[in-house]
Amino acid sequence: MNMKNTTKPAIILTVTILFVLSIVGCEEQQQLPSSKKARLIANENMNLKEQIKNRDTQIRSLHAQLQTQKNLLEKCQKENNSLNMQRQKDGEALMKQILMSADTEKQDLKNQIKTLKQKIKQLEAKAAK
Repeated sequence: MNMKNTTKPAIILTVTILFVLSIVGCEEQQQLPSSKKARLIANENMNLKEQIKNRDTQIRSLHAQLQTQKNLLEKCQKENNSLNMQRQKDGEALMKQILMSADTEKQDLKNQIKTLKQKIKQLEAKAAK
């Protein structure tokens, strides 16, 4: 009887241990894919963070290029304004010079006409004698 009494609890104990081990094994199997999934998610997160870091670097570079272009545009606009003002001043000075030259030439021509008229009168007076 002793054997039957000890066998029954041993069997129950063995079945209980096997049952607990099978449950623990199932949980580990379920956790294993979750662990893989967590690692995959962690790797993907690291990749995404690296991509974000690269994009941020690109954005900063593009902002710097944009600022450089804005500065260059501002410089060109100032230079263009300066050149326009200089062109206007030069144009006004040239017009004054042309007008003065034309005025001088006009006065010279008037003097020549006056002189020629006097010579004509003198020649007419000589021819009339």
